[in-house]
Amino acid sequence: MERKLLAARSGLNRPASDLVFPAERGPDLGHPSSRLGIGYGKNRSHDFGEFSFRAALHDLLADSHGYEEFSELSMGDLRFRLEAGDFFLERFDLLRLRSLAPREDWIPRSAWSVRAGYARAKEFSCVAWGCASGVLEGGWGASIRLGSILLFGLFDGGIEAGKPFDRSWRVGVGPAGGIFTPLWSGARLLIEGEWRWRLLGSQWGKQSARLGLAQTLNRRWEMRAQAEVSRGYREGALGFQFYF
Repeated sequence: MERKLLAARSGLNRPASDLVFPAERGPDLGHPSSRLGIGYGKNRSHDFGEFSFRAALHDLLADSHGYEEFSELSMGDLRFRLEAGDFFLERFDLLRLRSLAPREDWIPRSAWSVRAGYARAKEFSCVAWGCASGVLEGGWGASIRLGSILLFGLFDGGIEAGKPFDRSWRVGVGPAGGIFTPLWSGARLLIEGEWRWRLLGSQWGKQSARLGLAQTLNRRWEMRAQAEVSRGYREGALGFQFYF
Protein backbone atom coordinates (compact mmCIF):
# COMPACT_ATOMS: atom_id res chain seq x y z
CA MET A 1 0.00 0.00 0.00
CA GLU A 2 2.79 2.45 0.89
CA ARG A 3 4.55 1.74 -2.39
CA LYS A 4 1.34 2.42 -4.34
CA LEU A 5 0.83 5.73 -2.57
CA LEU A 6 4.39 6.85 -3.34
CA ALA A 7 3.99 5.89 -6.98
CA ALA A 8 0.69 7.79 -7.24
CA ARG A 9 2.21 10.87 -5.62
CA SER A 10 5.17 10.84 -8.02
CA GLY A 11 2.74 10.90 -10.92
CA LEU A 12 1.03 14.15 -9.89
CA ASN A 13 3.63 16.18 -11.81
CA ARG A 14 3.43 19.22 -9.50
CA PRO A 15 6.48 21.34 -8.62
CA ALA A 16 7.72 21.07 -5.09
CA SER A 17 6.82 24.07 -2.92
CA ASP A 18 9.48 25.92 -0.96
CA LEU A 19 9.27 25.28 2.73
CA VAL A 20 9.39 28.42 4.88
CA PHE A 21 10.38 28.03 8.51
CA PRO A 22 9.74 30.82 11.01
CA ALA A 23 12.85 32.55 12.29
CA GLU A 24 13.71 31.39 15.79
CA ARG A 25 16.11 32.66 18.41
CA GLY A 26 18.95 30.15 18.64
CA PRO A 27 19.79 28.50 21.97
CA ASP A 28 23.24 30.10 21.79
CA LEU A 29 21.56 33.46 22.33
CA GLY A 30 20.56 32.67 25.89
CA HIS A 31 22.18 34.62 28.72
CA PRO A 32 25.94 34.04 29.37
CA SER A 33 26.70 31.87 32.38
CA SER A 34 28.71 34.22 34.65
CA ARG A 35 27.02 37.09 36.44
CA LEU A 36 27.72 40.26 38.44
CA GLY A 37 25.10 42.03 40.50
CA ILE A 38 24.52 45.17 42.53
CA GLY A 39 21.52 46.07 44.65
CA TYR A 40 20.05 48.16 47.43
CA GLY A 41 17.70 46.98 50.17
CA LYS A 42 16.24 47.60 53.59
CA ASN A 43 15.40 45.47 56.62
CA ARG A 44 13.76 46.43 59.89
CA SER A 45 16.94 47.99 61.26
CA HIS A 46 19.17 49.18 58.42
CA ASP A 47 19.59 49.97 54.75
CA PHE A 48 22.14 47.80 52.95
CA GLY A 49 24.01 47.48 49.69
CA GLU A 50 24.57 44.10 48.08
CA PHE A 51 27.27 42.98 45.65
CA SER A 52 27.30 39.56 44.02
CA PHE A 53 29.28 37.35 41.68
CA ARG A 54 28.29 33.97 40.27
CA ALA A 55 30.71 31.83 38.30
CA ALA A 56 28.03 29.69 36.60
CA LEU A 57 25.40 28.82 35.36
CA HIS A 58 21.63 29.46 35.64
CA ASP A 59 18.92 29.93 38.28
CA LEU A 60 15.14 29.62 38.23
CA LEU A 61 14.42 33.34 37.95
CA ALA A 62 16.70 33.88 34.96
CA ASP A 63 15.48 33.75 31.34
CA SER A 64 15.44 30.01 30.55
CA HIS A 65 16.10 30.40 26.81
CA GLY A 66 18.97 28.06 25.93
CA TYR A 67 18.72 26.29 29.31
CA GLU A 68 16.54 23.48 30.60
CA GLU A 69 13.23 24.92 31.76
CA PHE A 70 12.40 24.73 35.50
CA SER A 71 15.96 23.81 36.43
CA GLU A 72 18.79 25.48 38.31
CA LEU A 73 22.54 24.88 38.47
CA SER A 74 24.47 27.53 40.40
CA MET A 75 28.15 27.19 41.31
CA GLY A 76 30.37 29.70 43.05
CA ASP A 77 27.54 32.14 43.88
CA LEU A 78 28.90 34.83 46.28
CA ARG A 79 26.85 37.65 47.81
CA PHE A 80 28.43 40.37 49.94
CA ARG A 81 26.71 43.10 51.95
CA LEU A 82 27.56 46.52 53.25
CA GLU A 83 25.25 47.11 56.22
CA ALA A 84 25.58 49.41 59.26
CA GLY A 85 29.27 49.99 58.48
CA ASP A 86 30.09 46.26 58.21
CA PHE A 87 31.14 44.49 55.01
CA PHE A 88 30.51 40.75 55.17
CA LEU A 89 29.63 37.60 53.24
CA GLU A 90 25.86 37.28 53.12
CA ARG A 91 25.60 33.97 51.27
CA PHE A 92 27.76 31.52 49.37
CA ASP A 93 26.41 28.67 47.25
CA LEU A 94 29.25 26.29 46.54
CA LEU A 95 26.72 24.20 44.62
CA ARG A 96 22.96 24.50 44.18
CA LEU A 97 20.96 22.09 42.03
CA ARG A 98 17.21 22.14 41.52
CA SER A 99 15.01 20.28 39.08
CA LEU A 100 11.32 21.22 39.16
CA ALA A 101 10.18 19.83 35.78
CA PRO A 102 6.45 18.98 36.05
CA ARG A 103 5.31 15.39 36.17
CA GLU A 104 3.71 14.03 32.99
CA ASP A 105 1.70 10.86 32.47
CA TRP A 106 4.27 9.32 30.12
CA ILE A 107 7.35 10.79 31.87
CA PRO A 108 7.38 10.02 35.64
CA ARG A 109 9.54 12.88 36.97
CA SER A 110 10.36 13.94 40.49
CA ALA A 111 11.24 17.39 41.81
CA TRP A 112 14.43 17.58 43.86
CA SER A 113 16.99 20.03 45.22
CA VAL A 114 20.50 19.98 46.75
CA ARG A 115 22.49 22.87 48.19
CA ALA A 116 25.88 23.13 49.93
CA GLY A 117 27.35 26.42 51.09
CA TYR A 118 27.04 29.20 53.63
CA ALA A 119 24.21 31.49 54.71
CA ARG A 120 23.28 33.92 57.47
CA ALA A 121 20.82 32.57 60.02
CA LYS A 122 18.80 35.78 59.91
CA GLU A 123 16.09 34.70 62.34
CA PHE A 124 18.50 35.12 65.26
CA SER A 125 19.34 38.48 66.81
CA CYS A 126 22.88 38.64 65.42
CA VAL A 127 24.58 40.67 62.72
CA ALA A 128 27.26 40.32 60.06
CA TRP A 129 29.79 37.51 60.65
CA GLY A 130 28.12 36.56 63.92
CA CYS A 131 25.26 35.00 61.93
CA ALA A 132 27.50 32.73 59.82
CA SER A 133 26.42 29.12 59.33
CA GLY A 134 27.47 26.29 57.03
CA VAL A 135 24.59 24.60 55.25
CA LEU A 136 23.93 21.23 53.61
CA GLU A 137 20.32 20.70 52.58
CA GLY A 138 18.09 18.99 50.06
CA GLY A 139 14.60 17.79 49.28
CA TRP A 140 12.50 15.45 47.15
CA GLY A 141 8.97 15.88 45.86
CA ALA A 142 6.88 16.63 42.79
CA SER A 143 5.77 19.47 40.51
CA ILE A 144 2.62 19.99 38.48
CA ARG A 145 1.83 22.54 35.78
CA LEU A 146 -1.52 24.32 35.66
CA GLY A 147 -1.49 26.36 32.46
CA SER A 148 1.49 28.68 32.77
CA ILE A 149 1.76 28.20 36.56
CA LEU A 150 4.16 25.67 38.09
CA LEU A 151 3.37 24.38 41.59
CA PHE A 152 6.01 22.39 43.46
CA GLY A 153 6.27 20.71 46.84
CA LEU A 154 9.11 18.82 48.51
CA PHE A 155 9.94 17.06 51.75
CA ASP A 156 12.96 19.07 52.82
CA GLY A 157 15.77 18.63 55.31
CA GLY A 158 19.00 20.33 56.27
CA ILE A 159 22.05 20.39 58.54
CA GLU A 160 23.37 23.79 59.69
CA ALA A 161 26.35 24.56 61.90
CA GLY A 162 27.59 27.87 63.28
CA LYS A 163 27.66 30.45 66.08
CA PRO A 164 23.98 31.51 65.90
CA PHE A 165 22.67 28.17 67.21
CA ASP A 166 22.54 27.57 70.94
CA ARG A 167 24.19 24.16 70.48
CA SER A 168 26.31 25.30 67.50
CA TRP A 169 24.27 23.20 65.06
CA ARG A 170 20.77 22.05 64.15
CA VAL A 171 19.06 19.42 62.01
CA GLY A 172 15.55 20.02 60.74
CA VAL A 173 13.01 18.43 58.40
CA GLY A 174 9.68 19.55 56.99
CA PRO A 175 7.71 20.68 53.94
CA ALA A 176 8.91 23.14 51.31
CA GLY A 177 7.24 24.41 48.17
CA GLY A 178 6.30 27.30 45.98
CA ILE A 179 4.83 28.80 42.83
CA PHE A 180 6.67 29.81 39.67
CA THR A 181 5.01 31.63 36.77
CA PRO A 182 5.80 33.93 33.87
CA LEU A 183 4.04 37.30 33.99
CA TRP A 184 4.23 39.94 31.26
CA SER A 185 6.87 39.79 28.53
CA GLY A 186 10.29 38.95 29.98
CA ALA A 187 9.06 38.82 33.58
CA ARG A 188 9.00 35.85 35.97
CA LEU A 189 7.71 35.42 39.53
CA LEU A 190 8.89 32.88 42.14
CA ILE A 191 7.31 32.53 45.58
CA GLU A 192 8.72 29.80 47.84
CA GLY A 193 9.25 28.84 51.45
CA GLU A 194 9.98 26.09 53.93
CA TRP A 195 8.94 25.03 57.43
CA ARG A 196 11.46 22.81 59.17
CA TRP A 197 10.84 21.32 62.56
CA ARG A 198 13.80 20.96 64.86
CA LEU A 199 14.97 17.36 64.88
CA LEU A 200 18.34 17.63 66.63
CA GLY A 201 20.61 20.36 67.94
CA SER A 202 19.34 23.92 68.38
CA GLN A 203 16.01 24.43 70.13
CA TRP A 204 14.65 26.47 67.20
CA GLY A 205 13.42 25.18 63.85
CA LYS A 206 13.36 27.19 60.64
CA GLN A 207 10.50 29.01 58.93
CA SER A 208 11.11 31.32 56.00
CA ALA A 209 9.50 32.58 52.79
CA ARG A 210 10.90 34.42 49.78
CA LEU A 211 9.53 36.30 46.80
CA GLY A 212 11.52 37.02 43.65
CA LEU A 213 10.52 39.00 40.57
CA ALA A 214 12.86 39.15 37.56
CA GLN A 215 12.54 41.34 34.46
CA THR A 216 14.81 40.60 31.50
CA LEU A 217 16.02 43.81 29.84
CA ASN A 218 18.18 42.17 27.17
CA ARG A 219 20.51 39.18 26.83
CA ARG A 220 23.01 40.59 29.33
CA TRP A 221 20.95 42.75 31.70
CA GLU A 222 18.23 41.82 34.16
CA MET A 223 16.41 43.65 36.97
CA ARG A 224 15.29 41.85 40.13
CA ALA A 225 13.15 42.65 43.15
CA GLN A 226 13.32 40.29 46.13
CA ALA A 227 11.78 40.02 49.59
CA GLU A 228 12.39 37.62 52.47
CA VAL A 229 10.56 36.87 55.70
CA SER A 230 11.67 34.64 58.57
CA ARG A 231 11.03 34.50 62.30
CA GLY A 232 11.61 38.06 63.53
CA TYR A 233 13.24 39.25 60.29
CA ARG A 234 12.02 41.12 57.19
CA GLU A 235 13.87 42.54 54.20
CA GLY A 236 13.35 43.73 50.64
CA ALA A 237 15.81 44.62 47.88
CA LEU A 238 16.02 45.84 44.28
CA GLY A 239 19.01 45.25 42.03
CA PHE A 240 20.48 44.73 38.56
CA GLN A 241 22.31 41.68 37.19
CA PHE A 242 24.88 41.71 34.38
CA TYR A 243 25.65 38.44 32.56
CA PHE A 244 29.01 37.94 30.88
